[in-house]
Amino acid sequence: MKLTITTLVIIEGSYIQGIFHSLEEHPGKAYQELVDQVENEYGYDADKDHVPLHFKTIQDIENYFELVHIHRDSRTYINGI
Repeated sequence: MKLTITTLVIIEGSYIQGIFHSLEEHPGKAYQELVDQVENEYGYDADKDHVPLHFKTIQDIENYFELVHIHRDSRTYINGI
């Protein structure tokens, strides 16, 4: 059995602002799932006079936050191990 996990970590200053995961096998679908999760969490920024934020791509996320790290890992598991 193959398991692929894609993780996106958002860091602002010295604090982790969010950690998001996708178990989608296809990279494009995994990245879109991560974008959707970030959009759901941060898609509206009340600190900016109610100016809505919209994240449609990983690049949008990287452009807005101080530090964004994405890691994709695939492992193959044998039943019982």
